[in-house]
Amino acid sequence: GPCDVPCDVGFLPEGGGFLCSLDGEWSSSPRCASIWSVGDWGTCQGVADHCGDGGLQQRQVTCPEASGCHAMSKPIEEQSC
Repeated sequence: GPCDVPCDVGFLPEGGGFLCSLDGEWSSSPRCASIWSVGDWGTCQGVADHCGDGGLQQRQVTCPEASGCHAMSKPIEEQSC
């Protein structure tokens, strides 16, 4: 349809390019930003001073592109476990 963003697999549209005029044309060019590279969750680490009160596990979240990645879709880097 009008104003679909042509991004390659592994990329998402980002930036001011979402401004779509009434005739279905982009008013500025959208940027295709890379999706994030996500590692596996690490082992569950206990939280200091909270014995048995849950813990945290972390994972590596990195951007494979020097131009930056899709800011709005950055995955979380730690979670309770």
